Amino acid sequence: MFFIFLLIGIFLVILDIPVLIKVVRTKGTAEELKQKYKVVGIVFLLGVVFIGCAFWARADNQKNEFRQIECLIKGTDNSDVKKYIVLFINKRPRMIKYISAIQSIDADFSSSGMNYTAEEYGWSKEIYLMIKLKEKTNLPGSWQKANGQTLHYILGGGPNAGVIAKKDVSQYFADMPIDESADSFIPMPELAGIDNIDL
Repeated sequence: MFFIFLLIGIFLVILDIPVLIKVVRTKGTAEELKQKYKVVGIVFLLGVVFIGCAFWARADNQKNEFRQIECLIKGTDNSDVKKYIVLFINKRPRMIKYISAIQSIDADFSSSGMNYTAEEYGWSKEIYLMIKLKEKTNLPGSWQKANGQTLHYILGGGPNAGVIAKKDVSQYFADMPIDESADSFIPMPELAGIDNIDL
């Protein structure tokens, strides 16, 4: 919808420019010029309206995605924790593409304490995320093996903010490097603020 409205709006504005130039160069009575300028103005205004509608539709779609993801989250009522979960998911194209495959999202926010994440990444706090997939999903090919599984992620903030995925299906679903024998990590500076969330 965003691109349709945007393209129509841009098309109308571009179409209006040569018409305006032609009107300026055309001689006529004051009344005739007034009518021509009126038509040009209406077309230009319609173009601006369509462009405005495009960005409004985009913003509304983003709000709907936020609500859709937020409704799946359980295990926490912390709005800041939810914000970073939504941010993480919105930054992973495959998660957004297959959002309908998610049954529920369970989250646990805690201190990193003596966890290896504190030593290796310097995280003081982390969000442990468990994404439960539906028994039947629209995931492609061999990745149907992820159906019904629970995907595990750890989100951490600070200078080395990022995400750890615990198994290959988790890595695949989050567009991360796949390593069946080890955890996979990707940096995500956008998650730096997790360290500032109150426990």
